[in-house]
Amino acid sequence: MLTMNDAELIKIMGGATAVAKRLGFNMPHGARRVHNWIKRGIPLRVKVDNARLFRKVTAQHLNGKRSVSEIVEAAE
Repeated sequence: MLTMNDAELIKIMGGATAVAKRLGFNMPHGARRVHNWIKRGIPLRVKVDNARLFRKVTAQHLNGKRSVSEIVEAAE
């Protein structure tokens, strides 16, 4: 089974700023918060609260849609 780590997930979603905006975090602190997840991992609570988004992005990526815009659009 193919998997990806949290840093890869943040990268394919467009980076820390894009993910922070997508999750509704205030800027610039939200971007810093998400950037910390690249090393520490996305907190479980965030993953649970946004499970649908993260599942769709992961599935789209692993099924061959490599473009960030394709992946994010498909997750909407």
